[in-house]
Amino acid sequence: IFGVTVTNVGTAPSPSSATLGNKALVQAMAQDKAGWGNGAMLDALAPGASQTVDIPVYYLQADPPFMWTPADVSHPFLAIADPLKLVPESDEANNTKGPINMGKPQGCPPPLPRPPL
Repeated sequence: IFGVTVTNVGTAPSPSSATLGNKALVQAMAQDKAGWGNGAMLDALAPGASQTVDIPVYYLQADPPFMWTPADVSHPFLAIADPLKLVPESDEANNTKGPINMGKPQGCPPPLPRPPL
């Protein structure tokens, strides 16, 4: 679970996820595996206001060994505000933070040896 704080550093209020079709306005996405990550909804934020959300990143069902191989694996994630570019902004260049490195997720089993062919 990534805790991500989003701050409206602009001069106008930002819309909420609800007013933008219930779209996630913040994500935590792996940079070493396309599509691995998750997003969260945000409330409307007045200028200068912040909101912290928890973003759970779930088990990678498509490639479980990727999560724990090698034993000292470190997965780089980016926190991304407004990933779909739904919010009009005066500065689009300040919407990412990272990398945030994640080691092997807790509870992941070691890879099983493959039987000989």
